[in-house]
Amino acid sequence: MSEVETCKNCKFRTGSKCKKRQPPETVWCKWWKQKIINNGDNKLEAFLLNIHQRLNKVMQEVSTVMTDTQVTQGNESYKGVSHDAVISIVRPHLVKHRVLVVPTITNKEQTGNRTTVEMDVSFINIDNPEDKVVMQTFGYGVDYQDKGPGKAISYAVKYAYLKVLGLETKEDPINDDIDFKKDKISDEQHLELINICKNKNFHKEKTLKQLADKIFDLKDIRDLTVDKFEQAKKELNQKVPYKPKPAQAPKKGK
Repeated sequence: MSEVETCKNCKFRTGSKCKKRQPPETVWCKWWKQKIINNGDNKLEAFLLNIHQRLNKVMQEVSTVMTDTQVTQGNESYKGVSHDAVISIVRPHLVKHRVLVVPTITNKEQTGNRTTVEMDVSFINIDNPEDKVVMQTFGYGVDYQDKGPGKAISYAVKYAYLKVLGLETKEDPINDDIDFKKDKISDEQHLELINICKNKNFHKEKTLKQLADKIFDLKDIRDLTVDKFEQAKKELNQKVPYKPKPAQAPKKGK
């Protein structure tokens, strides 16, 4: 908390004796601060801590969150730490040291069944709300119903807690041997490529096979990734319509 010339609690000038035995809501005078420190009044001294000192207190009390869930992705599975496990361990210590956590979504994108959110997660000093630490984070959530946004938010908030407080999880995602795979085009996008061929009188099977082989080095156009879809449409729209050669009449015998 900042020091000002006049204490808002007792209205005396800085250095004067504060008569009220309750901490002020926003600021302290120098005399009252020194009295708290000299008397070793831990309960009142806690009100003087800034947000970094409060988070450090939490870090001293919580250091590890153990894995509590099994995560499966295709044929791969690994042990992970759930959002609820992190919150249940950390929350009592944040309450004890008067730290409020406020997540705020700054950006959201929906691609098929995957939700991506960008967030600011603020760790706020309750006794001085302008004193805070803000971490920018993001999260992904994949779901075929309506749980994608919730999953993405939980993922982002969980990692904000883990990284701001430097918590160990016994996970080592850096060493996970997982290949990066891009999403392939959907059935609707494949149909859109077929319709472009029909509208331009292209031979669809031959044209799409050539497009896959010559342009994208693929055996099947269905293996095209989503990020290449617009390029494929552009290639088809710029292509000269395919015209089969007219059948030649059989040569007449001499």
